[in-house]
Amino acid sequence: MSLGTASLEEEYISSENQELSPLQQSVEERIAMIIEANLADSYNHDNDENDSSIYSNRRMFEMTEVTETHIGSSKDSLQTSNNLPKISPKNSPSINSPSNVSPKSTSKNSPKSAASKTSSRSNYDDDYIKYSDEELEQNLQLFITKKKVPSFLMRDQLVDYIKRKSLDALIDENYDEAAKIDKILIELQNAFKEIDEANSPDLESQKNKAQMIENRIASLKNQQNLTNQQWEKRINDFKEKEQEKIEILQQNHQKEREKFEEDCQSRYFLSKFSKPSTQLLQLRRVQKSYALAHDFEAAKSVKAQADLLQIEETKIAQRKAMNSVKVNYLQLVEKQQREIDCYVQNSERKLFELQQERERQQNVDSKVMNQLGKKLVETKTKKNSRIAASSLLSTPTKLPPLTANKRIAEYRRSPEKTQLELKLTDLSSIFAKAKHPK
Repeated sequence: MSLGTASLEEEYISSENQELSPLQQSVEERIAMIIEANLADSYNHDNDENDSSIYSNRRMFEMTEVTETHIGSSKDSLQTSNNLPKISPKNSPSINSPSNVSPKSTSKNSPKSAASKTSSRSNYDDDYIKYSDEELEQNLQLFITKKKVPSFLMRDQLVDYIKRKSLDALIDENYDEAAKIDKILIELQNAFKEIDEANSPDLESQKNKAQMIENRIASLKNQQNLTNQQWEKRINDFKEKEQEKIEILQQNHQKEREKFEEDCQSRYFLSKFSKPSTQLLQLRRVQKSYALAHDFEAAKSVKAQADLLQIEETKIAQRKAMNSVKVNYLQLVEKQQREIDCYVQNSERKLFELQQERERQQNVDSKVMNQLGKKLVETKTKKNSRIAASSLLSTPTKLPPLTANKRIAEYRRSPEKTQLELKLTDLSSIFAKAKHPK
């Protein structure tokens, strides 16, 4: 820490430990007297006790700020330190104001503290953005010069500010200025009204748009129901037709099996297995030769051998024929089953494609329905917000601060001046003329 900084801190600490100057003590006594006077005045008003107490507290707050400003100016003249002790009234009750009143020491070069002294923010609604008098005056001048309407959030406070300016001019008996301000207020309110009227077609448009969307949603729902019925009918018809085709195919298969059974009993089929062996044919030729030679005993013996061989060969041929029929029949049944399976698979594939097509269409309709629903919600939200904004814009502006009515009441009760205000400004010239008459 440098030597200069240490010396400044020592001076600052020593200045804080000093006792209050006579001027500061008189200021503190004056603040206490103001508090007592305002509290007594608040208790004397029976008709409007609550407003009176609020007014007196606010008045006390204003006087405290003014007194604090005098303290700041007197500090410079007495060359005291930059920070005076906080002045707080002794034995004073709590004050109902936007914040507890505890005047803070102000710096001469602090623009924020100066703005807080010269501006009065609207504190009757903490949810609103509070604008300073400088901001309100700037927007008022923009409206006067360029007819630029202020933002929506500033409207109430700007109207309040204009009414306060009109009240100040009225109390100061500056009637021309008051009339001018009233005219500006009327122009501003007319501008607000024009904006409200301009918003009215939008409300009607939003209402019509919402109605159109609702009608479209209802139409789409009816179309969806009709489409679903058509799809159900189409799928059911397809299933019925496919079932009919399968039944026809099964009937054809049954006919094929019956024909196969008939073919198995045909001479053409049996001829494949009824051909005798060479040995049997040879025995039959020998038998025939013995018979022609009238050797019946030999013919009879050969015939017996040939009959036994024929019986044996017939059994073998029959087994072969049965095996062939069995194999061919199984092949026929398998072929028919493959045909049915292929047809069923093809039918199921077509049915799946139909169901997929129906699902795709339903998904498209659902997406359209969801989009319309979202658009309807957005439209109703915009309509409700615009209606709310229109109702807010169409409602009367808020009342001026609580001190305004009090000031009007005081101005109404104030007595007329009974004496003329005379000021002798140029006494030296009069004395000079008296001393040196021409």
